Amino acid sequence: TVKIIRQHWSNHHFVKITSKESVESVLQKIIAGSKSYAMTKGEKPVFLEDEPQVKLLPDWLISKKATSGSLAPQVGLFFAAGRDQLLPRPIRAQARRRGISICEILFDKMQADVQEWAAKTTPLPRLAGKSSDELLPSFFAFLGLEAMRDREVQVFAMPKDGFDLFIKSEWIVKSGSKTVFMHKTALPPQFIDVLKVQGMEPLYLAPGVSKKSMLEGILSALGIPNQFALFSMPPDKKTKFAVSFPALKIDSGKGQFYLIDFDMDSDIYELFNDYWK
Repeated sequence: TVKIIRQHWSNHHFVKITSKESVESVLQKIIAGSKSYAMTKGEKPVFLEDEPQVKLLPDWLISKKATSGSLAPQVGLFFAAGRDQLLPRPIRAQARRRGISICEILFDKMQADVQEWAAKTTPLPRLAGKSSDELLPSFFAFLGLEAMRDREVQVFAMPKDGFDLFIKSEWIVKSGSKTVFMHKTALPPQFIDVLKVQGMEPLYLAPGVSKKSMLEGILSALGIPNQFALFSMPPDKKTKFAVSFPALKIDSGKGQFYLIDFDMDSDIYELFNDYWK
């Protein structure tokens, strides 16, 4: 009977399945019997986004072969051992926009697709200002630092030194017991010593200094822990997805912050803000 059917209907296929076979094994046999589809082991990550880098690690990829021989839109197949291993909505949304449908199987049962909805998270906070001078006011305000601009500080006084001399700061910034005197003009060592005696840490904003270097210098001078690195979340290596991004991490009294210099997709921000809190 099987031979007769194959002779008359070439698009009909027969697959022998035993009662003890897993869902994974059954799917492999079904796809292998088709000339139109391919099922490959997910040995390499699938990249959904470049910045931040979002990668997906499916257990299997099912692809429909295009007429040219190239692979058309794909299905990412995931086998989860528990509900905590199911992909969050933002990752599914990212995959869908990249032409990858997600199929998750938990305890041998396919999970219902998560309905799409608009991200309800608060907008991503932004520090205004293209230049360094424009950036600093919003940076200080965001971290809740006490900052004063264009303030004069006396370094020599008539009774002691025979004359009065003042120097003007770009900014004087305070955080706890630390006070930083920021200046754009290189100061003589004697002036620097006087400022330190007055309890201020001089910080020279050299011409052409990058925003990153400038902010790192300010934070370090104020004693605020900071680190520029490539961060990856989640830290659990068992997850089937990961998001990596370069950022300046700040640990301040207001909390932990990551300063980035690129636009972040609203779905990915929802992942950080709502899913990972």
